[in-house]
Amino acid sequence: MNRFFRFTLSLLLLTALAVGARAQDYGIEIGGTPVTSSNAASIWTGTGDGEQGKISFDPTTRVLTLDNVRMNCTGNTESIYIHEGTPEVTILLKGTNVLKHHLGRISLEGQKVIITGKGGSLQCTAKGVACYIDNGCQLVVQGGCTVDVAGDYGITGGGYGERTSLTIDGEEGTVFKAKGGNMPSMSDLGNIYLRNCVIVEPYGAKVDGGEVVIDGDPISDQIIIKKVSSDYDIKVNGVAITPENAADVLGDQTVTYKKKYATLILSNSHIEAKGVPAIEAKTPVYITLVGENKISSDSDTALLLGGEESMVHGNGSLEVSAPAGTAIEVKGSLKIQGVNCTATGLRALHGDKETARLTIEDARLALDGSEGALYDFADLSLIRTAIVTPQGAVAQQGAIMLDGSICKGKVLIDRPVDIPLFVTGKQVTTANCHDILGDGTISYDPEKKLLKLNGFKFVTEEMIQGISVMQALGNITIEVHGDNEIVTNYMGLVFTSGGNIVGDGTLKITSKSQALVVNGTSVTIEKGPKLIISGEDSGIFGYLEYGGEIIFDAANVIVEKGGIVNLFEIVFEGCGVSTPQGSEIIVSHDQQRDKDYKSVGLNGEVYKGRIVVDIAGGVEDTLAPASCQMRIAEGILYVRSDVSQTLSLLDLDGRVRYATEAVAGEEYRIEGLSSGSYLLRVGSQTYKVVLP
Repeated sequence: MNRFFRFTLSLLLLTALAVGARAQDYGIEIGGTPVTSSNAASIWTGTGDGEQGKISFDPTTRVLTLDNVRMNCTGNTESIYIHEGTPEVTILLKGTNVLKHHLGRISLEGQKVIITGKGGSLQCTAKGVACYIDNGCQLVVQGGCTVDVAGDYGITGGGYGERTSLTIDGEEGTVFKAKGGNMPSMSDLGNIYLRNCVIVEPYGAKVDGGEVVIDGDPISDQIIIKKVSSDYDIKVNGVAITPENAADVLGDQTVTYKKKYATLILSNSHIEAKGVPAIEAKTPVYITLVGENKISSDSDTALLLGGEESMVHGNGSLEVSAPAGTAIEVKGSLKIQGVNCTATGLRALHGDKETARLTIEDARLALDGSEGALYDFADLSLIRTAIVTPQGAVAQQGAIMLDGSICKGKVLIDRPVDIPLFVTGKQVTTANCHDILGDGTISYDPEKKLLKLNGFKFVTEEMIQGISVMQALGNITIEVHGDNEIVTNYMGLVFTSGGNIVGDGTLKITSKSQALVVNGTSVTIEKGPKLIISGEDSGIFGYLEYGGEIIFDAANVIVEKGGIVNLFEIVFEGCGVSTPQGSEIIVSHDQQRDKDYKSVGLNGEVYKGRIVVDIAGGVEDTLAPASCQMRIAEGILYVRSDVSQTLSLLDLDGRVRYATEAVAGEEYRIEGLSSGSYLLRVGSQTYKVVLP
């Protein structure tokens, strides 16, 4: 053997040894790292910062184990990627495993993947696809584990997805959940096979080839697939539901159970239970209401729901009562959706504070519980519903609370109802009426038809009305406290329904259009609040042909600009126009509409300058009341009454500055007054007094 041959042979042997020593690749990647024989025993280990647990792979059994893993994948990193053509892999779940993705996902493209692990769980979330199956992969979920995938797509196939399949076997308690966002929850798979399990949520969903649909359309709703107990674990008035009686549980055609959908149908059912709950369900149940249904029990509970993911829904109503106990008791989770429900008892709606979850969606609940209306839930959600009464009640700490305590007595939760009232262009509803703008400055009580302003301020350059009272509302009272202001290019305060303005605060309205509009109705401004009104077009305005009536009742109103115009009636009670002097009510006739309109005028013309309406405008000027003598010296007012009578002095805001029961012939000294106008009341007469 020559030297060159020996060298070449040695080089080949070294190369072969190097190749033989290279770590074997198993066609699996974890977090972007290939699984090899050198790292299989500990592919990934959590290092803190929200990550924990361990992932390992046994090449002999081909088992990939996730042991209490919490993994956060950034960018487009995939938590688990099983390559195309990879032989069968089993994913064993131990404990709770959570895989969070940004743009990544779980990608399964091997020949077959089995996810299992009694009591283990896997939660996978992503912004795009949560779980992706392709290239003919056969995915099987079994063995009593729980798999929950959620993203814009829940689980989907692509490319060669038609060759894939998903099999879910619920025999040992396996649960599969999928939730889409803008896209379907389960779609584009070759086939979906359900073994020993059914779709329990949403109601009416079914498998159609490789997707889950309702009425033929793919859905993005939360899908839950699990086993339904064969013995049902449901009793109605003490009668256990069995396959034999499920079609007519009580023999009166009012209660039916459909095992396939875990659905209990109440059809105009009236159940009066003695010593037992009217309905008791230990497993998840969908109670579907048809017509009017009433159930009651003299035991501790009328309706007892112990299973996860239970629901009360349908087109009917349900009345539940338990005078000696709890009307509705929830041990697991319950959704009340789209129905009218009444619950009355010592406790109306009560939960297990450790496990119970309650969702009220698009429903109306009238609750009455002397010990508590709704409380002790681990989680409480109101979706498209709101607490209507009592005012100020809130949903917090798993209960309906009022002033920091559980609400007792009556509570009404209802779908938001539009109220014919707009504030800053925003529709007032039963959901927002108690704090319309969310800042505590304006609220509405639907029962009293009372709109309260307290520090309310709205300033805009847009064409938005400040407050608009619609005709359908009926008479409203606007109560003014503190300093309030509306500044808008459009109408400031519009009444298309009658109203009264009361209170002890100030309301300033500035408009480049009409400031205060009375549209075919009657509005009274009462004693108490101060209104300052300015309109580029009109101050107080009767709207076109609809006119309207404005009543000033001992009112304090300043119209800085725009006048008081185009009204059918202008009425002063206990007050009048003090500025400008010599003002009058003038009448103009509209030929086109053939109607007469009244306005405040001066010298025969409509006056749009500064107008002051106050109680001083409603009395005569005088220096010597007939029944007393009066003199002013050095800023002090002296009054002597000829007869014994009540004597009082008021400022123009109506505040009493001095009062006494005068004795005939005695002189009374009133001092501490600033210069200006005052009202002197002598007996039943009122006179204006001006101090220099």
